[in-house]
Order: sequence, then C-alpha cells, then structure tokens
Amino acid sequence: MRNIFFICFLFWCSTPLLAQDSLAGRAAPTYKTEIAFFSSTSIEKAIDTSLYEAELYNPMIKKYRLYQDLGNIGSPAQSLLFNPTPTNGFQLGTEAMQQYFKRSEDSRFYTAKKPYTDIQYVQGSKELLFLDLLLTKNVSTRWNIGVDFRRISSLGYYVNQKSSIWSTRVFSAYQSKNKRYALLNNLIWNKGYVEMNGGLIDDSTYEALTGANKQVGVNLQGNGLNGAGGPRNLFRNTSFHTAQFWYFGKYKNPINGEDTSSQIIRKSGIRHTLDIERLSFLYKDKTLLNKDFYHTFYFDTTQTYDSLHQFMIQNSVTLYRHLVEKNSTNINFTSYLTVKHQYIEIYQRVNNVKYSNVYVNGAIIPRLHNTPYKFFPGIDAYYCLSGYNAGDYSLKTFADYISAKFNYAIEASSAAKEQDYLINHFVSNNYIWENSFKKTTTTSLLVNTREIKKTGFSLSVALNTVSNFVYFNSNGLPVQYGNSIQVINTSLSKSLHFGNFWLHNQLWYQHTSNKQIMRLPEFGLFERFYYEKRLFKKVLLAQMGIDVSYYTAYYAKEFNPVTRQFQLQNKVKIGNYPVVDLFFNMQIKQAVLFFKFDHANADLSGNNSYSSPHQPLPYRAFRLGIRWRMFD
Repeated sequence: MRNIFFICFLFWCSTPLLAQDSLAGRAAPTYKTEIAFFSSTSIEKAIDTSLYEAELYNPMIKKYRLYQDLGNIGSPAQSLLFNPTPTNGFQLGTEAMQQYFKRSEDSRFYTAKKPYTDIQYVQGSKELLFLDLLLTKNVSTRWNIGVDFRRISSLGYYVNQKSSIWSTRVFSAYQSKNKRYALLNNLIWNKGYVEMNGGLIDDSTYEALTGANKQVGVNLQGNGLNGAGGPRNLFRNTSFHTAQFWYFGKYKNPINGEDTSSQIIRKSGIRHTLDIERLSFLYKDKTLLNKDFYHTFYFDTTQTYDSLHQFMIQNSVTLYRHLVEKNSTNINFTSYLTVKHQYIEIYQRVNNVKYSNVYVNGAIIPRLHNTPYKFFPGIDAYYCLSGYNAGDYSLKTFADYISAKFNYAIEASSAAKEQDYLINHFVSNNYIWENSFKKTTTTSLLVNTREIKKTGFSLSVALNTVSNFVYFNSNGLPVQYGNSIQVINTSLSKSLHFGNFWLHNQLWYQHTSNKQIMRLPEFGLFERFYYEKRLFKKVLLAQMGIDVSYYTAYYAKEFNPVTRQFQLQNKVKIGNYPVVDLFFNMQIKQAVLFFKFDHANADLSGNNSYSSPHQPLPYRAFRLGIRWRMFD
C-alpha cells in the first residue's frame, strides 16, 4: 500500500511535464459527483473553503451526528437514527465493519487547472492519528487525475482496543473534446484491523474510578504485555469502478456573464458501469483465554480463526432522457431505465456459494430549480427479477411544492428486501445457522419542509411500518419478528444568529411500538454554539465554542466480534449523558487550525459515559488539527 501511494504521489508530481494543455491562471477547483453527470449541462460545484465545522474531523459525526461505536475512532459503528430505506441489491451484512471505508459512490471528480492539495491532519493523546490527503490536477483541460488517502490509527483508552485503517482511492475523469463522452474511474483499497476486547468485565469498577487511568479488566485480551495480542477483526477490500457516459443532444451557446462557449444540451444518453470488488474479513483469537465469552465451539477449541470472503462483479446499463424547456437549458424532468446484473461469490469455512442477481430500476425525477413551475411529482421503482434477491422491490412516489419561502415535500414508499446474506447463512467456529427468513417489508410516509433562501430551518416527520423485522437476540442469533412494528421519527434543524454568536440546533424524536426488539433512543440532539469574529485587521477568522451531543437512556445493542453484528442485551442502559467538546478554530486564507478538547465534561456529568454497553467513551483529550488547501 505504501509503495502504491508513493508511486501515485510521484506520478502526480511529474504530470506537469506530461500535460500538453496550458493551464495558466490560479483558480479554485470545482467538482462533480457521478450522479451529476446525468445533468444536461456541465454545472460544477465549488469546493468548500469555509471554517464551518472544522473541528468535526470524525467521519461518523459528519455522517450520522448521533452514532454508536466501541469507544474508539475506527471501531465498528452504526447510526442511532432510524432509516427505513433499504439498500437495493445484494448485501453481505457487514455494514458495521465498513463505516470508515472509502466508497465509489461517495467520490468527487475534480476540475483543477492548477495542482490542488487538501491536507487534514489531527493528532492527539493515545496515539491518535487522523490524516486525510487529497492530491488532484488536470493532465489536460479535459482529463483530471488524483489520489485520495486516509489514515486512521488510535491506541484507545482501554486494553486491546486499538484501531488501524488505511484507505486509498486513485481516480480520474475524462471528457471528450466534443463533450459527447465521459469516462470516470475509481480504484480503491481499504484495509486494517480493530482489536476486540469484548467490553468491560465489571462496569461498576470502572464507574468508581476517576481520572484518565481507568484501566479495568476486559473480557478479551492476549497474553502479551498489558494484554497485548488479543482478538482482532481484520479486513481488506479492493474495488474498481468505471462509468462511461454517451450524450445525445444539440449544441447551444448560452451566455453566462462573459462566457459564450458552445455547450451541448444533453437531452438523452447512455451510461454503462462496471464494478469489481473483493471483500475479506478475518476474526482471530489465538489464545482463547476466556472461552466462556463464546457461544460454543464447532471446529477448534484451541483457537478461533474465521475467514469470510466475497467477490462481486456488477454491470449496469442506463438509458435516460431529459425533458428540456424550449429555447432553454433548464430540465423539467429526467426519466431513466437501468438494467443491472450482479455476480456474487461467498466463501466461508464450509459454505461456498454463487449467485446472479438481475434487476431493473426506472424513475421519473423532477428538477426543482430554475424552472417556472411550482409543483413537481415523481416516481422511482425497482424490482429484482432473479437471483438471491429475486422478488425484492421498492416503489417510491413523491411530490414537491415550492412557495416563495419554503419547499414542501411529501413522499410515500413501499419496499420488500431479502435478508442480508449472513443473516440467512453463517458459518464460524462459534456460530452456525441456516435460515430461510421472509423478506422484510417497509412502508413509509414522509413529510418535509425547509427554507429555500435561508437554509437554517428544516422539519421532517416520517411514519413507518416494518414487518418481518430481523434482529440479533442476546445469544447472538438472528430472529425474525412476525408482526409489524410502527416507528415515528422526526427531525428538526434550525440555525440562529445573534451578532457574532451562532447556534446550530439539530433535534430528533423517535418512537417505536416495540421497544423490546427495535432499540432506539427516543430523543437526541446535536448542538453547536460558538462566537465568531475576524481579528488582526480581518486577516484571521476565529471561532470559539462548544459541541454538545445527547440522547436519552435506552437498552442499546452490544457488539459481537464473531458475528460482526450489534445484538440485544437487557442488563444495562446507556445514554442520558451529554458529551461536551470545547473547540477553538481559526482560518488564515486557505489554512485552518483547530484546538479541541474532546469530552471536556468527563467525571463532571455522572459516570454513565458509554458509547456501547460495557464500552466506555474515550476520556477527555486534547486534539490539535490543521487543514491546508493549496491551489498551486
């Protein structure tokens, strides 16, 4: 991996010698996501160079706000907010282990006339290292290449808790001279490990202690110095994604300021994608010092060495068409039809299988901006024709209404989804099951409203019904609940501004009709309050404030390192504990520096400070971070 990164870095440095186009002039780069290549025009987004949320370096906070992990960055994690939308297609069932992976669907493709570098580096106690590095530039005016690298490493505060993750993405984006063809490529590596300590043996011993040195006994550890050499979950992922676009339409000369360059109005097109992916997991406990922790033993009573492998190839073809206003470049509606084939191989100890999925997906999607219309209906439908997920479907209808100040949206959906593969079929040294569960079905009604010009206000209310829900019981075994469960979830966000003071509010309320099976905190919040001012003749922009996250107490799930799943437990509640972080951010031109005091209220707000049952939150710690964007 290091050699690959070094080669990519040298290639990036040497490309000025290879470029044949003149890229003179300094300009901030722009970017597009893959889905934006469906657009009828070449509108690109500018990168965000503001100081906003500079101290929120943890990807889980950015992604979920409220989440559950094992008390250390890089450890298995899941959102605490209910999401009824299933992922279409085949799913292995190891999402908790993949939360920090780089993925093709999250990729950005840049246009950078000058070399662009974005470095984010965070260092802290317990050997915390967080490094995000992006290098990109245009080899020519129509071809961009780059590398996106992330390193996460943290020793953790307790025995056998270290996490270590390496992620690299090499990408390129090319567009033909006549603008009728585009090619996107992603090559991604994710690898690393997370040490598994199985949680504290006795929570009360931990809660009786104060200060940073709360070293108490854990369920799983090794026989090395200070418990080293204990169980680990290792993972490795390699994926390649390519997308090709062929555009059909007429050329037009729109006038945007002084820009009168010829532009193709892409009224229709074809997209082809190819994905190749290998995914491997390994759980090993070489010593089995605590055999009582495990459910049972099927193959070996001296050690556990369980491997799991997936190989997948996906091909998809999409035909799409834009309904464009006459004598304009504005899109009213986009319609498309996709046919996808998935070939999957799964390898476990004694259970090796192959599947082929074929599914279709069609939609009519309105465009909500730059049109004279106020009402926008749409529909999105998916159905799996054959394979492991045969019979899966999802149907979503939605409508948006735009007034002078607000966008009102209503969405109704229904879906049926086959269980993730590992829920039905699992083989390991400690667990074996073979299930034929029914599909889980979900119906939802969502109403949402948000401000158009002022983006500080948004309110959504969703009513959901889930049938044949599958959960993992306290013995680590999957169980299907035959009746229906109703879930109400609401979210509210609002930003307030008083002079130099800012308050960003995010509130959630969730209610489930069966709290014994579907475990969710009922209320949660994430607040950012800070004072912002320009100093030293307005050269330096500074922020000083606090972040607060909180959710109500509930019987949260605990993580099983063998099954790699969060499972029920009924012994302890976590939550009802605010986590307060203090921060000081400052920015000079493109350089951002932050000082952060994580969990500043440790030992001051009670002792129920857990991120998962028997997995304490990290103790208070000082973090220093810098983010530097260089445009040449």
